[in-house]
Amino acid sequence: MTVKEAVEQLVTALKTVPGVGGSVYTDPAAPNIQCPAMVIGPPLLILDGITITEAHFPIWAVTDKGEFAAEQLWELAPAVVAAIDQYTTGVVSQPPNPGAFPNGETDLPAYQFIAEVPL
Repeated sequence: MTVKEAVEQLVTALKTVPGVGGSVYTDPAAPNIQCPAMVIGPPLLILDGITITEAHFPIWAVTDKGEFAAEQLWELAPAVVAAIDQYTTGVVSQPPNPGAFPNGETDLPAYQFIAEVPL
């Protein structure tokens, strides 16, 4: 599998997350992210010499600010893990870390996952 194929596999999986409505972005700098959304960042590449053997993708589950932001994130977290488990092959998802996702001039509530993909 190539890095590009890994991204395509993750996009396909994350589009199935309930509540996201297909809002999956592969460019963390994309303007006007429509929340709730999933954002896949560029991966950390694990190399064996000049061969890429693994890619560790940061994935953010992002919601709008508001009184229900934390509750939305709590619902998204297990759905993200389930989608990755069900619709990808060999991908290991690390537990989510709470934080913020920078979007333009504001930070949005988010969980960050790391998806470890063997290539």
